[in-house]
Amino acid sequence: MVTAAPALHEAADPLVDWCRRHALVVLAGAALAVSLEAAWWLLGPAAVSFAALIHRRYALSRTHRHFGSANWVTTIRLLGTLALPPLAGYGPSAVVACAITVFALDGVDGWLARRQGLASEFGEYFDKEADALLMLVLCLLLHEAGRFGAWILLPGLLRYAFVVFLMLARPPAPKERRSRLGRWVFVAMTSALIAAFTPFPRLYEPLVVAMTILLAASFARAVIDLYRPRALSAAAPVRAPRLKTRDVQGPDDVVRFFDELAPAYRDLHGDAGAGLQCRLALIRRLLPPRRSLLVEIGCGNGMHLFALADAFDAAIGIDASPAMIEAAEAKKRARGSRGARVSQGGSGPRARCEPHDRDDRIRLAVERAERMSSVDDEIADLVLCVGAFEHMTDQRAVLREVARVLRPGGAFVCLSPNGGALWYTRLAPLLGLDTRHLSTDRFVAPREWPLLLREAQLHPVESGYWRFVPAGDMPPALAHTMLALDRVGAILHVAALRGGCYVKALKPAR
Repeated sequence: MVTAAPALHEAADPLVDWCRRHALVVLAGAALAVSLEAAWWLLGPAAVSFAALIHRRYALSRTHRHFGSANWVTTIRLLGTLALPPLAGYGPSAVVACAITVFALDGVDGWLARRQGLASEFGEYFDKEADALLMLVLCLLLHEAGRFGAWILLPGLLRYAFVVFLMLARPPAPKERRSRLGRWVFVAMTSALIAAFTPFPRLYEPLVVAMTILLAASFARAVIDLYRPRALSAAAPVRAPRLKTRDVQGPDDVVRFFDELAPAYRDLHGDAGAGLQCRLALIRRLLPPRRSLLVEIGCGNGMHLFALADAFDAAIGIDASPAMIEAAEAKKRARGSRGARVSQGGSGPRARCEPHDRDDRIRLAVERAERMSSVDDEIADLVLCVGAFEHMTDQRAVLREVARVLRPGGAFVCLSPNGGALWYTRLAPLLGLDTRHLSTDRFVAPREWPLLLREAQLHPVESGYWRFVPAGDMPPALAHTMLALDRVGAILHVAALRGGCYVKALKPAR
């Protein structure tokens, strides 16, 4: 279950700082390259600046693994851009061939990032600054070749002038919003610049001029958009920030994320209380007949564990985040103190001791679900996972551990987002909206569950859907639309319209 993420500016500030320094470096390099008629004065500083960005990416993720296929494609594009000035010595055809290759790869890295769930703030900056450098280098080469006047440098410099404006004016938002119109203007502008290297460039001059005007208008619109939140803030209610994908490279980064989230953990998907009661009603219907021990993996701050614990003789909550377990321990202590105060009004020793004893039967542990070393074999009657399975990086290992700790005949119940929902598979990619807040998240589609469970020697016995709409990830109007579609899907039994799915599986009895 996707919950409230840290505000975007908290994670993006180092990248914003790099972007501003990069703009100054490139502008200085471009000035030297034009005055000295040597493109190396631009390429050298730009290459060093991009190297600093990659180093910053590793510093943010605290790991040196998994650079990601999308980022590797962007790196190849960057190297192709840096190779354009040397290729200019072999004639315009060499420049055109290389530029077309780099331009074509621009669509590949975005496709890989969306397909593999690797979209991130780093990837966004890396991609758009590689695009900006390609445009500037093409403009610089056209100017050096004498195909156009000095005005041809304007489209290449607009991006960097815009970033300097952001640095000096300090508008309400630290960066521009990516728009489909801006993307199409970039595509048209770059295509016109590449075409200008072919014979008879004067034929393309009106097109290049028109695209330059459109590009300038696109940046002007971006400036206006930056100030719209300030104009609306007095009348509009304060809303929680939309979730943005955070680049993580492994389990340790996932733990750090939830440690940061734990102090203010809350549900941003709508009415938190109503959502919790809806989930609890579904889970209670799926409880097994025997109820000696409940184990919840990814228990977070214990919101489901404590609500269900009274139905079992004992309960164990497992979470990889120490801060989440600390928050759950605080809830447990608060429950115990409230129970002790209530029991003082009862009569007899049972009334005084029972609430405290019930909480003592709840044990909390900091462990990864992939290896629950503190839970014995074949001891649990129910293993529960609510809104956490998608965050677990080795889902097959988790299911093997679930099978190990379950008694024969014990049940595994998992509630998660529906990975086959229309929102995740079609609408969000079409609208360019994020569907994950951790780049390693993987939402399992209902059709995938049977295979995953059988690989772990678990037998699926029931599956279905529950009302889940990631309202915190989308504009309010769209959230209402998705809620309506979820209701339509429930009435008409259309799986692709349902936001959440659940599965119940049993460990076969001997």
